[in-house]
Amino acid sequence: MKKLFLAAIAFLAFQVAGFSQVKGDKVTVLWNGQWYPATVLEVGKTTWKIHYDGYGAEWDEWVGSDRIKVSYKKGDWIQVLWNKSWYKAQILDVNGSKYKIHYDGYGAEWDEWVTTDRMKK
Repeated sequence: MKKLFLAAIAFLAFQVAGFSQVKGDKVTVLWNGQWYPATVLEVGKTTWKIHYDGYGAEWDEWVGSDRIKVSYKKGDWIQVLWNKSWYKAQILDVNGSKYKIHYDGYGAEWDEWVTTDRMKK
């Protein structure tokens, strides 16, 4: 029972933290100290089966949240957490680990720089 409870807590933590990748999402995966582009093949409860872009299927593997991050780029449509609600937004610019976003349906005065802890696909 304790294991089931801990698994449920971990699953919810992954979802809240934005780890809600779906099949086909482009991600970056940590392998042997380097980050590599990859694609999500399957989604588990707290892990994702990924395919490293440009490599053979023999390199496909299941990874946890400590080794995976979503790949965001200029022009992507995402959801942004603001004041406890999720809003549709588009990425206007990228500066390192910060993303300038524009909220769909709102004026430019609402544009802001956000980090991935407030973003999801």
